Amino acid sequence: MGCDTIAKVIDHELVYHHFQPIYNLTSNESVGYEALLRTDLFGHPGLVFDAAYEIGRLHELDRLSIKQAILTYSSNQYFEPDQRLFINVFPSNIMDSTFAIWMRDLLDASNVKPHQVVIEINEQEPSFDHRVLRDYTSILKLYGFHIALDDVGKGSASLQAMIELEPNIVKMDRYFSRGLTESFHKQALLNAFVAYADETKTDFILEGVESSSELSKARALDVTLAQGFYLCRPQALDDLKHKPKNLTF
Repeated sequence: MGCDTIAKVIDHELVYHHFQPIYNLTSNESVGYEALLRTDLFGHPGLVFDAAYEIGRLHELDRLSIKQAILTYSSNQYFEPDQRLFINVFPSNIMDSTFAIWMRDLLDASNVKPHQVVIEINEQEPSFDHRVLRDYTSILKLYGFHIALDDVGKGSASLQAMIELEPNIVKMDRYFSRGLTESFHKQALLNAFVAYADETKTDFILEGVESSSELSKARALDVTLAQGFYLCRPQALDDLKHKPKNLTF
């Protein structure tokens, strides 16, 4: 896809979202939804952001995605007020000096409150200074936003970020769900992370749950929150409306 295509996506706001629920495995209830950007002009969502980065418009696309996700959440009665909206944001955008005020103004123009929004730090960007990022996330926390760290355990940097950023929520990479039932080492490590989350009052989400055995083992390990294809695939909102909001398995 060329520069003209991604420019068209951004300039004409040709984006929408699929939503994937996050479940409490104790109550079986959905506690929130992750908004995942889609556009009909690119086959894979990752290619959209890569193309925007190449032409220097990553922040514009990132903010367009945030705006559209919040407007959808705000205007649709499907979402309950206590269900959080998880939005992926690139660190360089968070560290833009205008971002926190832009977010506050965006919510002021809607009926969404900061405590309903989880800013999920997208670590697919080149390396960045965690100490600088923490200064900016601290401001967002003061405004009432929740901060989540995505793909924890995927690389050593994410473990460092978990310590230095002190996020409200950590999301374990899907690697730890894959083959969880057969891997004693993954089970032991998840036990340690669950204990860390309990001790530090951090919400812990296991991503990538894709089978009944993985779900059963996650529950046995006292994992409280989970997300994955087995629980529910990301779907257009109209399709999601026909799905039960509670787990039935």
